[in-house]
Amino acid sequence: MRIAFELSGEHPTLPRADALSALEAERVAIRAVSFTPEVLVVDALRPPRRALERVALSRYVDRVLALGPLSSVLRAASRLRLAGESFRVRAHGPFTPAEKRDLERRVGAAVPAGRVDLDRPDREFRLLQHGGDFLLGEVEHEVERSAMEARKVARRPFSMPISLHPKFARALVNLSRCPRGGALLDPFCGTGGIALEGARLGMRVFASDLQEKMVDGTSRALAHYGLKAQTFVADVGDVPLQVETVDAIATDPPYGRAASTRGEPPNSLYRRAFGAFRGLLRPGGHAAVVLPSDRAVAIGEEFLGLEEAHTLRVHKSLTRTFCAFVKPP
Repeated sequence: MRIAFELSGEHPTLPRADALSALEAERVAIRAVSFTPEVLVVDALRPPRRALERVALSRYVDRVLALGPLSSVLRAASRLRLAGESFRVRAHGPFTPAEKRDLERRVGAAVPAGRVDLDRPDREFRLLQHGGDFLLGEVEHEVERSAMEARKVARRPFSMPISLHPKFARALVNLSRCPRGGALLDPFCGTGGIALEGARLGMRVFASDLQEKMVDGTSRALAHYGLKAQTFVADVGDVPLQVETVDAIATDPPYGRAASTRGEPPNSLYRRAFGAFRGLLRPGGHAAVVLPSDRAVAIGEEFLGLEEAHTLRVHKSLTRTFCAFVKPP
């Protein structure tokens, strides 16, 4: 089953990593991968429905019907059997408005049956450009980007100025490769954004922080959305006294003057944290951690293997690197 992820374009590599790690977390094996900055195409060995529901940094996920020259797309459209269902075709890519209208008209005209409905169709088809080819896909999943926007920290019952946007919190959870039902730990829970996304995905979440107000705020945010997690106050070095082995860790530690470390130098805190992570993770488990510098990443590598890293520039003086570390089997 070939699947196309229409990547959000918010970063050169992170959206692709988000999709691939969601597939890996749900144990969906893939045979082949091809990608451009806008589209990722994978050949999945089984229907990946649960993995698609996790994805954060794509807009649509489509079942590929044709990939090649426009003639092959038109042939595929002519073989569709809609049995009277309504449909619409949307072209997305580097097309002029006139090209877009012409492509949508030609593909729509090739469909042998069905009613065109541009507002609420039963089935939606997407025409994309993938490299030098056209790709015709049918929408399998629309990513809940509006719902994630509605969960931004300012709209939750507890908020602080600095918090990951829900889409990036969800992507970090995916980078941890935690399966549904698995144990996910965030030992720097802050305002609870990562805990919320993990709980929404059906994970058993453990969320802790050194500051009691953060733990209380996380608990309030979870309750607001009808979600549950085990929350507790603890220094990261004491978390192993509360939690045994976990499947994965996803966390955004304090990184500077605007975030409290209770006076501890950040690199000292990172070293203690990664030492705890190594003890808490099961063999083969991942820790997805947002870090502020190459030095911080190097500290992580003293304890765990670095599998991937994606640097996001927040503003002129601040970059955040989304890292996935793994504990050797």
